[in-house]
Amino acid sequence: MGLEPVEVYPRLQGRVRHVHLSNFNGREHRRPEDGHLRLDQLLAALATDGYQGLICLELNPASLDAGCSDKDMAATLSTSLALCRAWVSPKRV
Repeated sequence: MGLEPVEVYPRLQGRVRHVHLSNFNGREHRRPEDGHLRLDQLLAALATDGYQGLICLELNPASLDAGCSDKDMAATLSTSLALCRAWVSPKRV
């Protein structure tokens, strides 16, 4: 939609109850690390504000290399999860 979530969040923060997180690289519903949206800053803002709601990844099967082994898909998701956790870490630089 041409909007940067981290820039829209301050106007909506009091109403945000859950977040469907995905990135955009010309294609929708990419992994958090695969696109140009500043999701690191969005997750950091949510953490700073004490957000307590649900955050889930909303991904296109192609972004998970659909058809690969379950082990490879789990590793891909684990990488995305670790990155998201790093982005909300208070030790973030």
